[in-house]
Amino acid sequence: MVGDVSEGELLQLLAGVEDETGVKLNLRRMTRSDFDYRNVRGDPFVRRIWSEKKLVVKARH
Repeated sequence: MVGDVSEGELLQLLAGVEDETGVKLNLRRMTRSDFDYRNVRGDPFVRRIWSEKKLVVKARH
């Protein structure tokens, strides 16, 4: 998850998603600036994020 949201808020937003989709969630949180920094430098974790299948959940509150 990239953005400014607390772990509690994130868990609340995603409650039931694993049960509904049958997809195991592996959550990681980072700020946008941290993601951008790591992305520009070719960080292996961020490269893996781009290369793997993913479930995109977009929410506004």
